[in-house]
Amino acid sequence: ASVPLDGNMETVPGWDSLNHFNVISEVENEIERQLTSDEIVSLRSIQDVEKILSAHSKKLKTKED
Repeated sequence: ASVPLDGNMETVPGWDSLNHFNVISEVENEIERQLTSDEIVSLRSIQDVEKILSAHSKKLKTKED
């Protein structure tokens, strides 16, 4: 299932605390460093993920990639 770019913790089915940890882990793997506490707290939507990846010159992978 694809997740819309405007998806967030409240609107994406299955985005619970366990899957939030998985999102954090995948972002950390992609940018090759641990997120700060502030970054983790602010990571609440797909757009937030995209911002962090963009700040590290990474691109959000889509189904088309």
